[in-house]
Amino acid sequence: MMRHMAYTTNKPKAAATAPTSVPFPFQFLGTPSTSAASHRVVETPYHGVKDSLNAMDQMARAGQSHPQVRRYAEEVIRQVYPKDYLSELAALYYDVCRRIRYTRDPAEREYVQHPAVILENRAADCDDQAVLLRAALGALGLSIGNPVEFVTIGFDAKAPYGRRYTHVFVRAFDSKTGQWVVVDPVAGPNTSEMLKKAKVFAVKKV
Repeated sequence: MMRHMAYTTNKPKAAATAPTSVPFPFQFLGTPSTSAASHRVVETPYHGVKDSLNAMDQMARAGQSHPQVRRYAEEVIRQVYPKDYLSELAALYYDVCRRIRYTRDPAEREYVQHPAVILENRAADCDDQAVLLRAALGALGLSIGNPVEFVTIGFDAKAPYGRRYTHVFVRAFDSKTGQWVVVDPVAGPNTSEMLKKAKVFAVKKV
């Protein structure tokens, strides 16, 4: 039976507004400095793609106010002209492509990581990379006025429901051009070809 695992931090909810209580330092993808005790894994029953999308949404929203995620996003866009939304989005996309290694989930587990954990481990699958991008956009306030969605797709419409959706990515709306922009570090330059092969999809606004 597949289980759902959420890899998060051990920070108490009551301390969410106190930066000094956060177990991660203000650093930009530096050497990991937290022990395993700083993280916890929450394991729950897994019922399908909706569980994945809900867990991703929760992790992204938790991460967008995390100081390490904010610091990361600030460093990435430092050389971009202010208020150039598409360039900021592109800078985050290329940085994830370059710095975060695609790594699959553990066997028989759907694994969703907190963005701060992703930045320390530098290893993530498609849902984790989508979570990191969404959290970074939120950390910079770029999701305000520019809707962001998680899009999960499948390439075999006849596959059993539990295996029908096999990939997920972020798409962001650019209010200036009125266009949706697909941001998928896993597909990378093959994004257009990947989208043409998709047979089913589900969308969650986040």
